[in-house]
Parts: sequence; C-alpha cells; structure tokens
Amino acid sequence: MTRGQAITIGVFSFLAGVAVGFLFAPKSGRELRKDLREKLEEATDLYSNINFSSLTEAEVERELTQKTSR
Repeated sequence: MTRGQAITIGVFSFLAGVAVGFLFAPKSGRELRKDLREKLEEATDLYSNINFSSLTEAEVERELTQKTSR
C-alpha cells in the first residue's frame, strides 16, 4: 500500500467515524443533517488544498497540523 492510499483510507475512515458518531448522537434529524453538512465542508476544506503525492510524510503532518490549528 502506498502512502497516498494509506492517507486516503485514513481520511475516509475518519469521516465514517464522524458520521457514525453523529448517527448515535441524541439530535433531531434536521440538526444531525446540518451538523453532518458542516463537518463534511470542514473536512473538504481541510484536505482540498494539500497535494499528498508530492509531500513527504512529515510535510503532510505539518500541513494538517497547521490547518487544524486555525
């Protein structure tokens, strides 16, 4: 498995975990859909500008750390 594949699997696993967490949260359907939409937008923004194939593992980690600390 390449590093890019591992990162992709990690991202999708994270998003699946968030979705499952929301499904078990005691919220109404409307609130749940709103929260899911917001989290998906946040994740999309976080990962959209990173070119994983040209970065080293340390650079990817640094990029993600900088983006999540904002």
